Amino acid sequence: MQNDTLILVLNAGSSSLKLAAFLGDSVVLRAGVERTNQGLSDRRFWMADPVGRSVVHVTNPVVDGSSLLQAVLDELAKRLAAQRVAAVGHRVVHGGDRFTTPVRVTPGVLSQLESLISLAPLHQPYNIAEIRTSLRILTDVPQSDVPRDAVAAGDQFAVDCDHEAAVE
Repeated sequence: MQNDTLILVLNAGSSSLKLAAFLGDSVVLRAGVERTNQGLSDRRFWMADPVGRSVVHVTNPVVDGSSLLQAVLDELAKRLAAQRVAAVGHRVVHGGDRFTTPVRVTPGVLSQLESLISLAPLHQPYNIAEIRTSLRILTDVPQSDVPRDAVAAGDQFAVDCDHEAAVE
């Protein structure tokens, strides 16, 4: 992987959203919203640098995937002004027997992932919602789904044919 490739990895669960930004093989920023299954006033936003120091420079409340992604993009713009996001990987809890390895997200892939909601009703809807949010905000950035089984197996996943990032 090129050392100047900026990649985002998102993990949307039933009660939290987590995001990591990688520049090459190094994490440059982590962020999340906890307690997303509770009321807005109970949610907790956090952002940390690579060594875990708190980084909070947001003017609007961060309560969902859209505001989390925007807060991270704003912070990355301050820290890495010359870098643009090259790719996004999304952890998806269930790929069924169709998606056992990462694939580029297309409307057809999203439709097939939606058809698998019954296999993971507590998580799959959140995964799909965050993919849609990311596609809406980062319209020209290649995005891939990464099935949980591929992550659990410790596989390295391809975010795009030219970009790879390791999931911790």
